[in-house]
Amino acid sequence: MFDKEVEKYLLELRDVLCDERIAEYCIENGIAWSDSAMTGSPVEILLLAKELIEYGMMEKLGVLLVDVPEPNKYKYSYLEFNHYKNNFRIEYTDASMIVSQFGFKCTQEEAKKYPQFRWVSLEELK
Repeated sequence: MFDKEVEKYLLELRDVLCDERIAEYCIENGIAWSDSAMTGSPVEILLLAKELIEYGMMEKLGVLLVDVPEPNKYKYSYLEFNHYKNNFRIEYTDASMIVSQFGFKCTQEEAKKYPQFRWVSLEELK
């Protein structure tokens, strides 16, 4: 049973990696990608996935904070994405761990699309 599940997930992963947008991204960023790797062994598929993840983690992630005027009841006002309703909302907390876990994560470059918020790296929140 376990082997069938692993095989199923590997095939799903291969399908995702075969997407032409992923191929283009890999080629543009010097990540080893080839059609033969996609038909190759599970090890080749997993190695490509690992390299993609590592490359993607090079950019620092952060969250978007809302600057609320004093007096403010909470230390943090942050943007959160609600996956169930597919929308954004502002949440409040005193715990940086909550902001790190539930805040809408993006790179500093992506945050430029939201000038009404202040981008703070996850490292700075700790």
